[in-house]
Amino acid sequence: MLPLFGIGCGVLNKDSKALTINQTIAAHSKMVIGLEDKTGFNLDIENQSNDTLILERKGLDNLMITKASVKAIIEPEASASLVNASNRGAKVRVKVSNHQSKVLHRIEQVNSDTTITK
Repeated sequence: MLPLFGIGCGVLNKDSKALTINQTIAAHSKMVIGLEDKTGFNLDIENQSNDTLILERKGLDNLMITKASVKAIIEPEASASLVNASNRGAKVRVKVSNHQSKVLHRIEQVNSDTTITK
């Protein structure tokens, strides 16, 4: 008699409220992501372009993202920005998870005049 083993597949901590954003961030622009109630959340970021994106988070050093996937935790009362400083559009996939309220995201122009005058 052969013993029978059951094998199951599943996803732990499946977040039914997760939102996936597939968007192209225009040249010299940034995508700002936050929550309506300003609580914390998690980000899974996949840079699908050949250009470098910069993740800006309040109180933390900026993180450069090349053609790779990155996970980040955004603290309460903060938001995150994905900056595309290149001269081309950058395609990105962002999954926002572990949140309870509405996800807010928008594209803003980045001020290209960063010269310091003395």
